[in-house]
Amino acid sequence: MAISTSGESTNIVAAVEAAKRAVITTVGLLGRGGGRLRDQVDIPVVVPLATTSDRIQEVHIKILHIVIEVVGAPAVPRQLSGLVTSDTRGAAAALAAAMLFVSARVRPSGSSPTRTRFS
Repeated sequence: MAISTSGESTNIVAAVEAAKRAVITTVGLLGRGGGRLRDQVDIPVVVPLATTSDRIQEVHIKILHIVIEVVGAPAVPRQLSGLVTSDTRGAAAALAAAMLFVSARVRPSGSSPTRTRFS
């Protein structure tokens, strides 16, 4: 999970590059268009309208809280159907579904992950 308000954070970019070398699927919570990380992570989630770091981070926090709620729920499909709304929770539900899908997949060693785009 890479979290960057700009998508340009050098240490986060390096971490994603290391994950790629280890064939680890990456998810990016990003802002300001996604920066370099948008094309480097497997699942980019870009906050589309917020332009200041504090607002981007607030949306990132909301997404993470929803992901934790969904992943911890015993009936995931029921939880996901209740989260799809017209606000930022819809994007968070999509991220949670993608993370559950990715975490449930078993890839042979050396295979590359499926690229999915959310924005």
